[in-house]
Amino acid sequence: MALSIAIVGAGGAVGSALLMHLLKSSTLQAGDEVVLLGRGTPESSGRLFAIRMDLLDAFDESAIRISVCESIGDLKADVVIIAAGYTISPSRRTRRDLAASNQPLFQSLAAKLSRTVPNALFLIVSNPVELAVGIFAAHMEPQRVIGIGAQQDSLRFARAIASQIGVHRSKVRASVLGEHGQAMVPLWSSVHLTLDEPETASRLAALIERFENSDTRSEVNRTRDTLESLLADHQLAAAYEVMEHVSPSTRIMLEPFITHSQIHSTPNATANATLEILGAALMADGRRVHGQVQLHGQFQGIKGVCGVPLEVRLTGWQVSSQLRLTASEIADLHAAAEAIEVAIQESRKTECELLTHKR
Repeated sequence: MALSIAIVGAGGAVGSALLMHLLKSSTLQAGDEVVLLGRGTPESSGRLFAIRMDLLDAFDESAIRISVCESIGDLKADVVIIAAGYTISPSRRTRRDLAASNQPLFQSLAAKLSRTVPNALFLIVSNPVELAVGIFAAHMEPQRVIGIGAQQDSLRFARAIASQIGVHRSKVRASVLGEHGQAMVPLWSSVHLTLDEPETASRLAALIERFENSDTRSEVNRTRDTLESLLADHQLAAAYEVMEHVSPSTRIMLEPFITHSQIHSTPNATANATLEILGAALMADGRRVHGQVQLHGQFQGIKGVCGVPLEVRLTGWQVSSQLRLTASEIADLHAAAEAIEVAIQESRKTECELLTHKR
């Protein structure tokens, strides 16, 4: 049976990158469909029709159908990827700013999509991802809603480790749970190699021994001061060089800070993480991925939105039992879940204040 994947926000930077990565990958087969959705305005629809024609010229040999849906009410899809909304910008510098801008959009999309495609699998790309996941999970089955932030952070963690021991990321597995932000929880206990090379294993063991119990928060604070000074002088290359000499835990927290000083999103890394989760859902082979989901005690007793290890099918997610966290990692994860809940409650309070002000 043909598969239909819809991308909401297909005309934006992240949505466009997702389209390209999806069509260039082997994820879809002949006869499958990609559906492009925008804001529903004439300008947005016009842009999507133009993008469609460009993609047909580029990928017609794949025999993948590419269509534009001008109204959410007409949508039919097996998977819906949410890539709509504002990104970090000079006028929206913090996650709180981003939440205030995107929360009404998340509410509107979740309400409409829950009526038109209630049985779809939803992959949430938009930020703040925890806020979006909470809103969408309140409108439909929580098991059908997955935020991709934890997978993106896990891939960054694996790359940071791989670069320090001289191998490619494909040789390293690593997990990051918690928030897609400063309350992320890198799990050193999860780090392992996918190859049997004693010398590489020795380098990894030395790296873990050096950094596993280091004070990441203090290093982040010290390094951020250095980065801010370098960025103020437009020394981007020097700022990235600093990242080569810090712990992988610090690197994954601060490297995006450098990148976002120049570009408002990371569309290619985001697309890659999204396709990894999508691929896991299509294969349904029990592989471990990571995502922000609405929990009701399924993982470490946490209730609320949090990034956790998952196994995914088109029918939804379940918590993966492949990880064994240390006591300190469990404590950090609970602290992250609490921080996420505080941020979500602050966002709701801000929305109420804005509505009251408008009245």
